[in-house]
Amino acid sequence: MQFDISEWRASASSQFGKMTITPYAEDFTAELAEARVGDIFLFDMITPAHRVVRDAASILDSDPQTYKLSLQIEGCTILTQFGRECIVEPGSLAVYHSRVPYSLDYPTAQRSLIMQFPSDRVKLPPSAMEHITALPISRQDRLGAVAIPLFEQLAANFNVLEGPHAGSLLNAAIDMLVAVFAEELSTNSPATPPIARKAMAFIEDHLDDPDLGPTMIADELFISVRHLHSQFALTGQSVGAYIKQTRMQNIRRDLANPMKKSEPIQQVGARYGIHSPAHLSRVFKEAYGETPRAYRKRILEA
Repeated sequence: MQFDISEWRASASSQFGKMTITPYAEDFTAELAEARVGDIFLFDMITPAHRVVRDAASILDSDPQTYKLSLQIEGCTILTQFGRECIVEPGSLAVYHSRVPYSLDYPTAQRSLIMQFPSDRVKLPPSAMEHITALPISRQDRLGAVAIPLFEQLAANFNVLEGPHAGSLLNAAIDMLVAVFAEELSTNSPATPPIARKAMAFIEDHLDDPDLGPTMIADELFISVRHLHSQFALTGQSVGAYIKQTRMQNIRRDLANPMKKSEPIQQVGARYGIHSPAHLSRVFKEAYGETPRAYRKRILEA
């Protein structure tokens, strides 16, 4: 589908939130192909030279918390966020967060794949956000050599993103991206305290236990609850919040999986340690603004 500058501004703001788009020439015609699988959106975007700015005044509290991955296919993108600038060239990618001011400068005609997904799909501490955005990932990076071809194949094969297996494919791509992030964090940012890493691993392995909490974790690690809390706080998140967030992320993922659409919602919750349907409905709505049933219906019928 083709867009002139007015149509492009309206379409971009509708999908990505309010932003300012400035073309570098009067003759502006953009092309866009898109696909949606649940709450993951992909856009194959071909544009002439232009600049995009999403400043603090453009960001609303009601805007969704999403990451956007930009894979460069032709031309280049100059991405700025958190005061850091990176150049994304063909065969490389970078991510940015929709609720943090950013700019995108396309100095020449370009083509890129944009993948937009909820930020809670990235199972990293909130403090990690500043360290993973506006950071170019290329084939020269160890895991980038695996991740880049995967996203290039997604760009080249939009037609496969249909049917019940499409969600699993995109979730696998996001998991690969998170692995790349984790490796970059280990190199470019202060390390997560070893105790917090061990605690996170224990939490991941025991989400099904309704008694999972600081006391159980501290006993497993042979430390005091106070020491556990102090070490975990260095990640920017409390133990209880991390447990709740990780459970909600897994439940949300399973509810959006077409392969599990016949599974009762109560069974999904119980798999992650929440046995009360009323409690599950309440905490899920607190996290995502709708009940598990409404979320599953909306995503699977999209």
